[in-house]
Amino acid sequence: MAAIGREEIDGLVISSPNGTQIYTLSGAEKPYRILIEQMEEGAVLLSDDNVVLYCNCSFAKFLQYPLEKIAGSNIENVISSADKDPFMNLVSIAKEKKSGVRGEFAFHTKGDTFIQTQISLRFLQVGNINYTFMLVNDITQRFTYTKRIELMNEKLLVMGRLTRHDVGNKLMLAKSNLYLLKKQVGDNPKIAAYLEGVDSAIRQSDKMFEFSRFYKKIGVEEPSRTNVAKSFNQAVALLPNLETVSIVNDCQGLEVTADSLLKQLFYNFLDNSLKHGEKVTQIRLHFTKEKEWVKLF
Repeated sequence: MAAIGREEIDGLVISSPNGTQIYTLSGAEKPYRILIEQMEEGAVLLSDDNVVLYCNCSFAKFLQYPLEKIAGSNIENVISSADKDPFMNLVSIAKEKKSGVRGEFAFHTKGDTFIQTQISLRFLQVGNINYTFMLVNDITQRFTYTKRIELMNEKLLVMGRLTRHDVGNKLMLAKSNLYLLKKQVGDNPKIAAYLEGVDSAIRQSDKMFEFSRFYKKIGVEEPSRTNVAKSFNQAVALLPNLETVSIVNDCQGLEVTADSLLKQLFYNFLDNSLKHGEKVTQIRLHFTKEKEWVKLF
């Protein structure tokens, strides 16, 4: 197939690989042709057997190939081997649904490198002939940054796990030695007060590390439908010194979209109430609804 000349507008012909004329671009379509040629996105028209019938300059620029090298070739020739099957599956879905679909795929370039792209596919039918129209965006830079961030996050998670494990072992050793020291001290109230301060600091450190374990899930754990009353009761159960405080839970039957940090949030509020609320006699959880919003108190 001959490549479509960029300098010609009126009467342009799109041909099949065997040279059969299948479509003629009329003068009335000139503005649309100019628009497609000026697009930053790659625009590609595929035959029913995935041969490139047309592509604009942006797509050729992405792949670093001359236009005439791309026109007439099968699109599978420039898709990475790992993405060929997923791409063909997406084309099949577009044909089956006869609507737009999207996916991300890697393409080979002339320089034997890859570009990562986001593709929008749409099935077209002109008369009794089927086509696939494809819009292509180069997202290589965004893809590279995303992979770097994922790698850094993985390193931070590993470091966090190792740190919590190692410090947890040290805290356990401190607890054991503190227990033995209390046995040696006996009933000395002055020293016992100091040791209680150390014991309290160790317990608080334990809680901080427990919170960090939950905190790492931000952006990782998918939110789901969560029973608010149940999460609150679970937080209450974590605090052993609530015997003198009346707990009122008025959120029975309420569900919100949240993750496991909701329970941790309730725990922190409860703990702060006991520490800083002076003479706390009651802790109540309730809610109000305002249009599409739910407010927890």
